Amino acid sequence: MNTKITFPIVYIPDGLTWLLDTHFNNSKKSFNTISDAIFNNTFIKIQITKLFKQYMKESSIDSLLTSLGWKGLRDRLASMYLYHFENGAFPNLLSTDNVEDILDFENKFSTAFPDGNSRVFVLGMFFKLCELSSKKDDADNWKSYLSVSDSLLKVIRLGEQKVVKPDWLILTLIHLESYLGADKLYSLVTEHKGNFYKLLSLLNAEQKEEMVQNFLRYGASIDEDEIFLFEKV
Repeated sequence: MNTKITFPIVYIPDGLTWLLDTHFNNSKKSFNTISDAIFNNTFIKIQITKLFKQYMKESSIDSLLTSLGWKGLRDRLASMYLYHFENGAFPNLLSTDNVEDILDFENKFSTAFPDGNSRVFVLGMFFKLCELSSKKDDADNWKSYLSVSDSLLKVIRLGEQKVVKPDWLILTLIHLESYLGADKLYSLVTEHKGNFYKLLSLLNAEQKEEMVQNFLRYGASIDEDEIFLFEKV
C-alpha cells in the first residue's frame, strides 16, 4: 500500500495557536491566561466583544468564560474562523455546527492526551481547513482529511501513556498507515514497542520526503518548528 498524502497550504490563525502550548481547565489561573491572550490580540478582542456579547457582562472576559467554559469559548472561536474561511466574512451569529466533526475527531483520540490539551483539536482544525480548501479546488471530488480508520485508533490505544504533543504522533501514524498498511503497522508497532525510528527505516526515500513536506506544512500552519529542531516525534 502506498497512498499519496498531500496537505494543501492552510494556516491556523494566531487567535487559536495559543491553545497549543497551554493546558487549560475551568480555573481562575486558566481564565487569566485566556484573558491575557485575548486582550493582547486587538482583532480577536473586537470580534469576541461583538459575537459573544450575550455571554458577557460589561465586556468582561471572565463572565464569558464563566458562561461558556474554556472549551465552549475555544469551540466558538474555531467556528468563527471556519465561517470566515468559507464565506470571507465573520458571522453575525455563532453556531458550533461547523466544528462538530472536529470535536468528534478530538474525542476519538482522547486516550492519547491529558485533559486540558487542545493540540488534537487544533490538528482537527487544520484538517478541516484542508477539507474546505479541497472543496474550493474541486467541489465534486474533495478529500476527507478528518476521517480516521478504526485500525489507526487501535494503534493509538497501544500507548500506555498520554503524550504532550499528540498531534505530531497522530500525523506520523497517519502516514505510516498509508505507506505500510493498517495490519502491518499494528504488527510492527507491537513488535518494536513503538520505536518510530525502526518504522521510519522501512519507508523509501519518496515516502520520507512526502512525510517531511507534510510535516513542514503543518508546522508552518501552526507556526511551530520545534519538532524539526529537537526530533520529539
